[in-house]
Amino acid sequence: MAISGGHTPGQSGHVTDHNLIDAAIAAKAASTALTAEISRATTAEAAAITTAGTNADTKIAAQHSVDNSTYVAGVVAGAGIDPTGAADSTTALNAALTAATGKVAHLPKGTYLLSGISIPAGTKVYCYGSTLKAKTNAGATLVTMAAGTELRDATLDGNRTNQSVVQDGILTTGHAVIRGCTIKDVSSRGVTTSGFTGALEIVDTVFTNVISYPIACYGTDVLKVTRCTITFDPALTARDVNGDLPRAILPYGVGSVIVTGCYINCGRKYRDGIWHTGCTESIITGNTIDRKSTRLNSSHANIS
Repeated sequence: MAISGGHTPGQSGHVTDHNLIDAAIAAKAASTALTAEISRATTAEAAAITTAGTNADTKIAAQHSVDNSTYVAGVVAGAGIDPTGAADSTTALNAALTAATGKVAHLPKGTYLLSGISIPAGTKVYCYGSTLKAKTNAGATLVTMAAGTELRDATLDGNRTNQSVVQDGILTTGHAVIRGCTIKDVSSRGVTTSGFTGALEIVDTVFTNVISYPIACYGTDVLKVTRCTITFDPALTARDVNGDLPRAILPYGVGSVIVTGCYINCGRKYRDGIWHTGCTESIITGNTIDRKSTRLNSSHANIS
C-alpha cells in the first residue's frame, strides 16, 4: 500500500520520478536547440538587412529573404527600376520578373511608371503598397498575370485621363490571386480574363472609378470575389467598349461564381451590381449593393 507523500514501505528518502527527469532533459535539449535557431535566424536576418542597406522597405524585403529561400534580391530599386515614378521602369522590371519566374519577388514601396508588365507563371509579386502607374499613352493592359500567379498589396493607377487607347488594369491568362490591391482610374476593365481552366480569386481589393467593368470574368472554372469594394464617382460616365452601361461584376460562362462580403456603391452609374449568365452555379451572399437589379441565368444559386 502506498503511503501519502510518495514513499513506499521499506524505503527512505524521496522517490525518484524518472518520467519527470526525462521530461526535463528533453525540455533542456529543446531549449538549447531553440536558442541556437534564434541565434542563427537573428544572425542571418542582421546580415540580410545590412546587405540591403538603409532603405526601410528594402529591410522588409530582406527579412523575407531569411524565411523564404526563393526571394529574388534583384527586384529592388536600381538597375533601371525607378521607385520615384520619374522614369519608365517597364523594361527593367519585366526583366527582373522574368528572372524571378517561379519564385516570390519583393518590390520595395514606391511608384513605378509602366507601359505594361507581365508576371510569369508560378510567380508571386509582393508590393508593400507600391503604385504601378500607367505612363502616358501606355499599352492596352497594365499587368498581365500568367497561370499560378499572385499580386499582393499593389495600387494600380490607370492614369486614364492620359491614355489614347482604352486600357485594362489586369488581364489574367490562368489561375491567379489578386489580394489586398487597389485598382483605380482605369479606362476600360479593372480585372478581366482570357478564358482558362482554373480559378480567379480576388480578395480584399478596392476598385475606384473603373470606366468599364471593374470585374469581368469569361469562361473560367471559378470566380471567387471576397470582401471587395467597388465605388464610382457620380460625376464621371461609365461605359463599356460598345458605349453601353457596364456591370460592376460580370461573370460570363463561369462554372462556379462565389461573391461574398462585397460593397458596391457606384452612384447608379453601372447597369447592374452583379450580372451573370451561363454560369453553372452561383453563391452570392452577404453583399451590400446600391443597385440590386442582380440578374441570374443559372440553375443553382443562393442570392441574398
